[in-house]
Amino acid sequence: MDHSRRFSVVDPTSSSRVRRDVRCHALISSLTQHFLFKGFALMIIIINTLVIALEEEYSNPGLCRVAEWVFLIFYVLEFCMKVYVEPRGFWRSGFNIFSSALLLLSLVAVFAEGATSFFSLQNFRPFRALRVLKIISFSPSLQALVLMLAKAMKRAVYVMCLVFFIMFIFAVAGVLYFGEQATGDVEHWGDLGSGLLTILGLITLDSWVDLLRKVDGLGVAYSRLFPIFFILIGHFIFFNMFVGLVIMEVEVSKLKKWSDGNIKTDENFPQIIQQLRMSLSDSDHFVTKDKSSSLTFLQIYLTTLRHQDTTLEKMQQIYDEMLEVLSELLELEQEEQREGKEQE
Repeated sequence: MDHSRRFSVVDPTSSSRVRRDVRCHALISSLTQHFLFKGFALMIIIINTLVIALEEEYSNPGLCRVAEWVFLIFYVLEFCMKVYVEPRGFWRSGFNIFSSALLLLSLVAVFAEGATSFFSLQNFRPFRALRVLKIISFSPSLQALVLMLAKAMKRAVYVMCLVFFIMFIFAVAGVLYFGEQATGDVEHWGDLGSGLLTILGLITLDSWVDLLRKVDGLGVAYSRLFPIFFILIGHFIFFNMFVGLVIMEVEVSKLKKWSDGNIKTDENFPQIIQQLRMSLSDSDHFVTKDKSSSLTFLQIYLTTLRHQDTTLEKMQQIYDEMLEVLSELLELEQEEQREGKEQE
């Protein structure tokens, strides 16, 4: 298909292009943005997850294969529709790229069924469980949460490195202190690998009491101080520090996003008002919660204006009457003055 026929140049000096398939593009765009389509896609993802979970319990190869093809056809159609609507903008989102990678792995697993090499179905079957993560691409809240956690992990890497160094130091010390072949605990401290696994269990407080009792049975002096000291340092200090740092970074990201949104709103406020002014007409109706825009308030306000007009009219009449009385008094005073002069 010649994709160049789908576009026509409007202005030779401009790089903007207009699609010729405007109706089809608008139809598919409205369909992909509709809440029913998104709800149906979420339902398909959830059903697919349930089918994958039940497939291991109730083995039915024929039914599972048909269901797998149905799900894949829907995922491929969804992918094609979104790429058709936004050929370039689709790939600017990391979540869309992740969803496309999951779809590619699913297609490779299906078309490589029966192979005996690295591309066998058994090697790609576990990746099907990752399809549940496609829900993130349909939920802006989950996307924001994932982005905030990713930003938090950047600073938490330094804490993780420090925790790993401390674990390595304690693992080496544990191997040297409890790893004797004859009198030591070879199961937990026989080599560096088992020592690191034991230290990892201590930092997560996994069966640390049993480990402490087994260390007590070795007869090593001050054997309890080693695991208790590491638990105090590794779990109560550094592990909680890691959790607190992640929570702080999430809160900072929320505040930064909120402040950026307010600044952007303030900068675009005149433009928003101008667009709103151009889009309004005298016949538009508004639904508002403001009391000054309610019908009761408008009736009272108009009645008050009428009373005010009536009061002003009466005051004007009184003012005119006062002017007439004052003018008559002035004329009488002038006549008395003239009569007094004539008598003199």
